[in-house]
Amino acid sequence: MAALDTSADPVVRIALVEAMAVAAVSHRDGGPWSQAVIRVRVDPVPAVRLVANVEALRVADAAAWPAVDAAIRADLAVVDGVLGAPGSRSSQTAGERWALALACLGREHDCCAWAERLADPTEPPAVRLAGVDLAVEAMRTWRAAPARLAPTLAGMLTEDPSAVRSAAVRALSASVTATRLAADELAGVLDEPEIEARVATALGSVGDRRAVAHLVRLLRAGDPEPRLAEALTEVARAGADPAVLVAVARQVLAAHRDPCRQDRTWRHCPAVPAMGALAALGPAAADAVADLIARIDAAIDRDDVTEPVFEMHVLARIGPAAEAAVPLMRRYVAAGGSDADLAVRALLMITLDRAVADRFLAERPEQPRRCRIAPALLTWLADHGGLTDRQHRQLRYLFTQPGAMQVRTAGALWRCEGPSVAGQLLEQLPKYVDDDAFGPEALRVLAAMGAYARPILDQLDHFVRARRRAAVYLGNADAEMRADESLLAAAISARDRIAASTPR
Repeated sequence: MAALDTSADPVVRIALVEAMAVAAVSHRDGGPWSQAVIRVRVDPVPAVRLVANVEALRVADAAAWPAVDAAIRADLAVVDGVLGAPGSRSSQTAGERWALALACLGREHDCCAWAERLADPTEPPAVRLAGVDLAVEAMRTWRAAPARLAPTLAGMLTEDPSAVRSAAVRALSASVTATRLAADELAGVLDEPEIEARVATALGSVGDRRAVAHLVRLLRAGDPEPRLAEALTEVARAGADPAVLVAVARQVLAAHRDPCRQDRTWRHCPAVPAMGALAALGPAAADAVADLIARIDAAIDRDDVTEPVFEMHVLARIGPAAEAAVPLMRRYVAAGGSDADLAVRALLMITLDRAVADRFLAERPEQPRRCRIAPALLTWLADHGGLTDRQHRQLRYLFTQPGAMQVRTAGALWRCEGPSVAGQLLEQLPKYVDDDAFGPEALRVLAAMGAYARPILDQLDHFVRARRRAAVYLGNADAEMRADESLLAAAISARDRIAASTPR
């Protein structure tokens, strides 16, 4: 602690107390590291005091919270530009530190109340930015927070451009719920170049067609905004003019002929969101079939039979209107390769010929441990004439494999066997309700079961009533929040359908 003597360089003291705070949090016990940090709550350097007070709050009794909150609040303005600045031990700002402590303590009301209070226009910009930080963490942590805080954040969008308003835009755009609630205010700032991409993709991701012209411009420009593909998909599903989307998608495909997976850069390839829009349009994207064929032809010519995954997915979604691609798909299947199975699926969806699926499944064992297209083929066959005895055994075996195979065969199993398999489905599918990857599909099957899924209503109610968000791990806090919002919406829909079903 001698290094924290008041004669030491303030930058050094800040770095030391930040390092000790990290150690204190990692120990989670309020032990020696925590006590060492708390002892410098009266340091003359405001940033040191704030870090120490946040640690004190983290381990304090509830009775001490108001006093510690007040101490943190008192230093917010004067630590602006110090904590979280380049070169700092931690990238967290003062507001983020306070918000995380409040979230860890489960103080939902207090976190939201402070966010509302600090956002007041009469407060200094640094304090208002801390208020937005609190709002962001509240929305990431608690499901009810977006509905409470969206009006406060939306009010900032009527102000002149500033760092505070930009932060409010980011916060609103990150949450699907908040975006919907503040859609009009967000639409009002769509024309501002600095925030156009963020706002347009947020509105597009909730199917708001006011964003279409902006999304088209972003797509044509090759903007790397990570939610662009999602936004284009949702506006396509929401009824955006197919002709406009198909035209710009074709332009992009023509301008970006290189493989989308070259050098592992496909996530930023403009052709990917273009094909996402075409896939969402389905048969309405038929005019792009020739472009897709050209891309696949080029992949075959360069002996790259693992490349055109996206193109084949789009052709499958277009369906019979992509008949011109049938000879090429047959060529691709004959060429072999790790993605030839995707060409089989595309062939089935285009030709609607069950012989395509029959041949593929006949070449697979009766107990295929994994086969990524088998669930789709078996589901299609179940809905188009039914399964053979052997195919039914394949379906049954795949359902015993936890994860993707189990969830993706559940719907076909229900359609084939009906109520007799309800017990097995209810034993397995509820395990996936809080899973961002498999939860939506599991919930769709449970909803289709109707009254036969009533035994899991209590579990669905428990999930829906939870104040905190589901534990989703995607490496991005905002994406995790949106995943929980999607899961919650799916769970509410399934619960309502099941509850409304008439018992038999």
